[in-house]
Amino acid sequence: MKTFRQFSEDIEQRRQELHQRQLQQMATHKKRVSAYQANLQAKKDKEEEHQEIIKKVKRELQTEQTPTMEPNLYSQMIAKSQMSRKRAREAHA
Repeated sequence: MKTFRQFSEDIEQRRQELHQRQLQQMATHKKRVSAYQANLQAKKDKEEEHQEIIKKVKRELQTEQTPTMEPNLYSQMIAKSQMSRKRAREAHA
């Protein structure tokens, strides 16, 4: 049979073990929460960067001036190519 002193020591030892376990669980929880928050922030930053790239590309596409041919110029080019083909055929004939 345990004495009161031994019983008290056992209780105190269990309290210390419980307190230590509680501290370890709290530390583990803090690590998980901070890792989760860092992961969320990284995803948010990556998405913002992606959106900025999309906006930049759209702005560049809008400001980029693509050369367009006027209808008259296009018609002139077609007429010139047809004339050169006609001359080539006449030269071979």
